[in-house]
Amino acid sequence: MKLRNVSIDGFRSIRSLNSLNLGTPTILAGHNDAGKSAIIDAILMLLGSYKPTIEDLGAERTRAGSCASQRDERGRRL
Repeated sequence: MKLRNVSIDGFRSIRSLNSLNLGTPTILAGHNDAGKSAIIDAILMLLGSYKPTIEDLGAERTRAGSCASQRDERGRRL
């Protein structure tokens, strides 16, 4: 099985990521807290290697809970 692209919606700081094309190799680069690890963990969750927690659901889905984190318009923690 080869994963060619991935779309993520509402996982950690990622509000919506449509069709991230994956190649050989795929390099994720960005500032600290940009969501690189969130992309990797979302893929691992899809493959069954990562068990999600309530914190992984993203700020929009956990506003009422104590684990909600405030984020700016780009999904970065404040």
